[in-house]
Amino acid sequence: MLTVLKDRDRRLQAVLVDARVQKFEAGELTIAFPSDYSWHFGRFQESRSVVEEVAREVLGCAVQVTGVLGGEIGAAPPARDEHRTFVTRAESLFNGRVVGDPPG
Repeated sequence: MLTVLKDRDRRLQAVLVDARVQKFEAGELTIAFPSDYSWHFGRFQESRSVVEEVAREVLGCAVQVTGVLGGEIGAAPPARDEHRTFVTRAESLFNGRVVGDPPG
C-alpha cells in the first residue's frame, strides 16, 4: 500500500511509514501510530479518504480505514543499524544524498 500511496501523495506516505496495521478484518483496517506521533496521526486523519482510496485500489474492495494513537504496534527493538535505515529512507523519499558520515 505504501508504494502505491507514494506515487499518489509522497508526504502522506512518509506520515504512514512508522505506523503499523493493528487489525484488518471484515473490510475494516485499523492503523496504529506510536503514542508520540500525534502530528503524524493528525495528518493521517486529515487525509484518511486518500488512504481508503489506495486501500480499495490495492485490495480490490471497499475498506474503512481508522487510526489509533498509541495502539498496539508490536514494535521490534531498534536495529543496530537503525540510523542507516532512516538515512536510506530519507534519501529515497527526498531523492537526496548523504553529505557526511554520522559520528561514531
